[in-house]
Amino acid sequence: MVNYNNEYGCSAWQQTMLVVTVLSVPVNLTVQNLTIADGQTRCFDATQTITVAGSGTTFLVQSGGSATFIAGQNILYLPGTKVEAGGYMHGYIAPGGPWCGLQPQTIPNTEIQFAVDDLRFTTDLNKEGFRVYPNPTDGKFTVEYMGEGKPGRIRVEIYGMKGDRILTESFFGERKHEFTLDGQTIGIYLIRIVTDGSMSTVRILKR
Repeated sequence: MVNYNNEYGCSAWQQTMLVVTVLSVPVNLTVQNLTIADGQTRCFDATQTITVAGSGTTFLVQSGGSATFIAGQNILYLPGTKVEAGGYMHGYIAPGGPWCGLQPQTIPNTEIQFAVDDLRFTTDLNKEGFRVYPNPTDGKFTVEYMGEGKPGRIRVEIYGMKGDRILTESFFGERKHEFTLDGQTIGIYLIRIVTDGSMSTVRILKR
């Protein structure tokens, strides 16, 4: 109720209504057989895990399209995920949000952004011939190539949970490479391993 003076100088009351918008965010979300066309912008969110494509399905961002993924724990980009040249896709982990519809107008350029063409995404590094250990870690950890033959060029990127990139390092022909999170706060970090034609992402806990 709001009190005000009417045109005759008398006190009057006016009833007002407060509208509250409640966003319903799913716990887990699967996005399959969907195409984001030129001029379209879509946002997908889940409080735990988002799974994109996989099991013979597809997810395509065409040139001029834009897709955003916000998850509380995991984003799984499975085979069938594709972004055409000129398309845009980015995803980041945000425990507790903000979710789609409550994002700031400007997204910092430090967030993890993907512009990919026929790259595969998975959190199971063993399928890609890599393992990351120890996990949890007190600071130092190793990325080891488990495949046959001599590895080629490998790029490792380390991100904080807010999407800030902490380190990027490339090496060639090494089966093991050690990294450190010394000086970084306790928490979860994303390790992204990029090789020719594939990309893998895993979470590591610094304790």
